[in-house]
Amino acid sequence: MIRECESPAAFTAQHLSTNDPARAVTLVGVLEFVIDTLAAYPGGDEAERLAAWADDARPGDYLAVGVRGFALAGFQYLRMLFGANTTKPDRHIVNWVSEAVGREVTDVQALYAIERAAELGGFSAAWLDGMIWKAATSHSSSPPSGQ
Repeated sequence: MIRECESPAAFTAQHLSTNDPARAVTLVGVLEFVIDTLAAYPGGDEAERLAAWADDARPGDYLAVGVRGFALAGFQYLRMLFGANTTKPDRHIVNWVSEAVGREVTDVQALYAIERAAELGGFSAAWLDGMIWKAATSHSSSPPSGQ
C-alpha cells in the first residue's frame, strides 16, 4: 500500500490520517526491520516467525534496529504485539513504577520492575502493562488490583 502512494508521507496522510513525514519515515524503517526479521527466522508462517523473534529479542536489541523515532518503548510494544510477555516503558508505566517505589526510575528500570513484579505475582507483564495503562488513562491514581 505504501508503494502505491506517491510517498510514505502521502500514505500516512491518506490512510492513517496523520500529516507527519517523520513518522512516515519511521514506519517504513520499522516495516523494513520486520521484513528483515522474518528472513532471519525461517520456517512456519509469518505470525509464528515473528512470535519467535518477539520471544528471543531482548530490550537492548532496540539499539540494533537503527530507525530514528523508534526507541525502546516502540520496540517493546512491537514485541508485545507479536506475543512477548513484556512491557513497554512509556510515560504511564515509568510514572506508575516511580510512584510505586517512591523515586524516579528510568525507562529500563521500569521495564525490569514490571517484568519482575509480574513474575513474582504470577501474572503476565503484558496484563500488568495493560492494567497500569488503563488506570493511568482513566485518571485513576490507584494501582491495578486483581487479575
